[in-house]
Amino acid sequence: MSASGQPALENAALDLDALRERSRRLLLSALDAVAAAGGGGGIRLVLDQRLSGPLGLVARPLDFRAHGVDKIYHLESGPPPQGAGPLVYFVRAEFESAQVIAAQLSCAEGSSARATLHFVPRRSLPCEKLLEEAGVYSRLAVRECHLHLLPLDKDLLSLERPCFRALYHDGDMSVLHSVASSILELEDLYGPVASLRGKGSCAQQVSRMLKQMRQPRQEAGRPAERASGPRAGGRQIGSLLLLDRVCDMVTPLLTELTYEGLLHSVFNIRPGVIDVEPELLGLPPGMPVKRELNSSDALYAQLRNRNFGDMGPLLQKLSRDVQEGQEERHAAHTVSQLRDFMRKLQQLETMRKSLSLHVSLAERLQTHTAAPAFHARIAAEQEALANAGATADAEAALDGAIGRAEPLPSVLRLACLHSILASGLKEKKLAALHAEVLSEYGYSAASLSLNALHKVGLLRRHDARSGWPSLRKALDLVADDVPEVEGLSDLPSALSYYYSGYCPLSTRLVGWMLARAPHWSSRAEALGWLPGPLFWEEPPPREGDEEEPPATLPEGSVARREVAVVYFLGGCTYSEVSALRWLGQQLRPPVDFVVASTHMTSGDQIIESLMQTFENSLSSLE
Repeated sequence: MSASGQPALENAALDLDALRERSRRLLLSALDAVAAAGGGGGIRLVLDQRLSGPLGLVARPLDFRAHGVDKIYHLESGPPPQGAGPLVYFVRAEFESAQVIAAQLSCAEGSSARATLHFVPRRSLPCEKLLEEAGVYSRLAVRECHLHLLPLDKDLLSLERPCFRALYHDGDMSVLHSVASSILELEDLYGPVASLRGKGSCAQQVSRMLKQMRQPRQEAGRPAERASGPRAGGRQIGSLLLLDRVCDMVTPLLTELTYEGLLHSVFNIRPGVIDVEPELLGLPPGMPVKRELNSSDALYAQLRNRNFGDMGPLLQKLSRDVQEGQEERHAAHTVSQLRDFMRKLQQLETMRKSLSLHVSLAERLQTHTAAPAFHARIAAEQEALANAGATADAEAALDGAIGRAEPLPSVLRLACLHSILASGLKEKKLAALHAEVLSEYGYSAASLSLNALHKVGLLRRHDARSGWPSLRKALDLVADDVPEVEGLSDLPSALSYYYSGYCPLSTRLVGWMLARAPHWSSRAEALGWLPGPLFWEEPPPREGDEEEPPATLPEGSVARREVAVVYFLGGCTYSEVSALRWLGQQLRPPVDFVVASTHMTSGDQIIESLMQTFENSLSSLE
């Protein structure tokens, strides 16, 4: 199985092959320009480690070699890679990367080197200023490589730009320019978005940026835009929904219970690939082995959205099916029967290999989910959801997690969940929480982290008003019954399946926002508890649009589903993607959702992005 992470994109709701090919051409043409400039020797390509996975989604190793790359290096402290060929950097526009490049070109080995620096996706004046002050800017040819949304799967796109802390703690909105640029790129490929709706301050800022970016195009007429729109027979985006992550912090703070969500929590899917211990695959001990996780694996496409509680029976049934299929060889007697069996045997072998991988992964996850601490955590979360996080049992569960010295991100995640559901913690409880956390985990490890959680609003003092009960009732967020799913191709009967009783607020919000604006008023008051404005916009028709005849369908054909893009600003969880896949099937008429996000995340990763430590310089005086 390939471990590049590149998914097969056939039969996607949108022609995502066109998006991937566009990104591939941008990347490889940048390398071609360097190779054409000469200098002798193959290109020494130095990548920001955060770009290795994303670039692998659009180009394979053979592509790099075919376009002049001799060897690929990771950007690390120390001298630059030695060689006669051109030196090329691809990095995110961040200070740390600029500092390493400046140090490499300032050291003895790099003091005479010239290099090409590509910022992905945009250059940064502060970074360029740093390089100038270091005295190396004059030896750099600085470029931009406008790589934006990358296909992780047929219905999943990502900027691969972790930015929760930047957006909601630091107030750094630079990633929103990339979001707006990526939407324009989608419009270039698939035509103008018919309807834009959003919730949140960042979402509204992206909407404003889009208006500003579209204006020069509209004034210029952009005749090429229509030509570069959807290909013949291609599909357009009917609705674009922009959602601030902070509009729903309950969902990511809950423990994910889908197979894919748990895999991300335990193994960390990066992008489309996980690192697996070789022992899990029956291999000798050694370095972790990369395994691809996307819908190119047909079995994984069917398993990933399942609640992990259903995985055991499903895998057992699949194992029996494979075994029974292999036994059919005994019934093959004629040449025709043998030919049919050999054809089926190839499919069975592919299934057997995939099944072996997922059985091994499920066994590893089982050790995690069978632990008493995991069950205690799920019980604590469900208690908090049902009672607005304000019961003695919920508080006891939090105290117990601290007493067991569970990892600090996990403890803080539960504390933040309680705080959000209860509209803050009472002052006495909040002070006790601070004292317990600082005592158990240490001042240097926890103090700045607690301050950051307060700044973002995940931890706060209790407000007499409580919005959770209103939201829970208005959007029907907590269900008494959890549906069971038996067959591999069966759909759950209710949204509560994905979180064992909780219906993701983000998914409910998407379903509600897709309704026409006149129907919004029914729940607008409850949604006032969520941060940021709610808006609905439709772009004005472009010149010439009214002259086009309406599209007609061939006789006997069925109308296509609407394509709706849901764009999360600040991260999206894999379980939310599963829930949106379900929602698309349930809406009438059904909708094909394409989920886009600044990055894929989890509750622990959100908390970890806000955590800081500091060195106690007084300790050296002892």
